[in-house]
Amino acid sequence: MKLIIMLGLICCGYTVHAQDKGREAVDVDSLMAVKIAKKAWVKKFGKTVNLSKPFYATLKNDSIWIVKGTLHTDRGGTPYALIDRWTGRVLLNTHTK
Repeated sequence: MKLIIMLGLICCGYTVHAQDKGREAVDVDSLMAVKIAKKAWVKKFGKTVNLSKPFYATLKNDSIWIVKGTLHTDRGGTPYALIDRWTGRVLLNTHTK
């Protein structure tokens, strides 16, 4: 009986979480976050963002991926993006120049 109640609560919790986000929840990992950010950067800044490789992602508060490029020279900046872990949506797409 306890098992049935636990499974019911887990299923309801997942459904509510997905509805809160407005669509089915997707657990974006670091590689997917980098791919999403790179696509947004190329669309906004062009292919010159590839000069900022390697890109890396760190998870903040278990819900937002912070994706950054690497600065290879003393001048310029790097691409920077915030990606929602549960939807894959780009929350911020900028360049630190």
